[in-house]
Amino acid sequence: MNVFNTSGRGGALTSVDDHIVYGTNNGDFFQINTKTMEIVNNYLPHLDNGRAKISASKFYSYRESQGRIHDVLHIDGDFYVSYDMYVSESDRIHFEISKYDKIKNLWLPIYKSVELDTHYFALGSGGKMTPYNENNILFSVGDFSLDRKNNLPSDFAAQNPLSPFGKVIKLNTITGDNSIISMGHRNNQGLTVLKNGSIIASEHGPRGGDELNHIKEKGNYGWPFISFGTHYNSYKLIDSIPYAKFKDDYTKKKILNERQRKYIEPFYSFVPSIAPTDIIQINNIHPLWNSNLLLGSLKAMSLFHIRINTDKIGKINVTFVEPIYIGSRIRDVEENNGRIWILLDDGSISSLTPTDSKKPSTENISDLGSCMVCHTVDPENNSAAPSLRNIFNRRIATSSFDKYSNALKLIKSTQPNFVWSNSNLTNFLINPQLFAPGTTMPSMHLTKEAVKGIIARLKTLN
Repeated sequence: MNVFNTSGRGGALTSVDDHIVYGTNNGDFFQINTKTMEIVNNYLPHLDNGRAKISASKFYSYRESQGRIHDVLHIDGDFYVSYDMYVSESDRIHFEISKYDKIKNLWLPIYKSVELDTHYFALGSGGKMTPYNENNILFSVGDFSLDRKNNLPSDFAAQNPLSPFGKVIKLNTITGDNSIISMGHRNNQGLTVLKNGSIIASEHGPRGGDELNHIKEKGNYGWPFISFGTHYNSYKLIDSIPYAKFKDDYTKKKILNERQRKYIEPFYSFVPSIAPTDIIQINNIHPLWNSNLLLGSLKAMSLFHIRINTDKIGKINVTFVEPIYIGSRIRDVEENNGRIWILLDDGSISSLTPTDSKKPSTENISDLGSCMVCHTVDPENNSAAPSLRNIFNRRIATSSFDKYSNALKLIKSTQPNFVWSNSNLTNFLINPQLFAPGTTMPSMHLTKEAVKGIIARLKTLN
């Protein structure tokens, strides 16, 4: 369904009995009956986060967003919303959580962060909320790209125990008391508490290195000093400590060993990046899925079905990660009435229902799942690999992607009319190195039937 008035990307879903409540990016709220699909407009009062005035800001000379609604949470009959708040009088932005007051019919703030003291307002603000225990919720605050030296109090904020940025925080919804649970985070857009009490967060890495973390109290997860991702301006790993002056190899090794003991590694990392969003534990979808995890993604445009197990000492291990290609950027995920509900980044909402049928469906779009770990179908997104949009019968190595291997560049220069035809795609997918020796395309060990399904899907993207 796509009947909502939205402005820009963002927004969130929350489940309420037989309903889904949708908070749009611009602060409007709709109620959707998950049985009848009836929609109630203005279900909750509009939330004004000052986004209409931020364009007049003199302090924030660089802005990647107007500020957005990050999450909506319903628990014990109460609604909470997290968002970026711009105050025109002070010309400053802070992160905020408000609670809906039923008597006054308005949103009342119960948490405010310190103001952003940099002249840039970057994405990466986290904002996910989840129930924790009696009267307490957990929420994440991203680091807003405060991962560098600006000679300001917010320098390397995620490692500063006095700063709320780059943290998972516990908030008492009655008293407003709050405390830091964990630090060293970049941008947690997923946060959930499992049935066994474990806290799980999904985190955006920089260039690759997206993480699934087991959040432990007083844990430090390393950002911005360590990551499995790389710098944006190179493929150099992020593995250094700012200000460290290494005089000799012995000292360098000692510091690096101390750092590795200090920081907690993710229990799973996505390389290259999928841009993970919400993560939930499945409760009532299918007997084979119940208690597994479901993770949304922006870049990969897929849901990831994840089975985990916890050993005797509490360590989480991943049994498998199954990509389910959707074809759109997924902002939020909810379970309601035996269905999975997903909020797409264009503001539309879809639902998925499990089936035991083995009969192939022409509407099944999961064939590209393995491809979407690197590629996208967004024609404007070619950062990690060429977009698959319009690839069928396209001349080889001619998209806007600027990092083609020398192997494919050689084919382009020596055989300029060579295109991604049915036979060329088949040969390339089955054995990339035989088709183009030296290509960076890995072998996916695909069967001929799998390749046939992928090509059929690629044709529909033209």
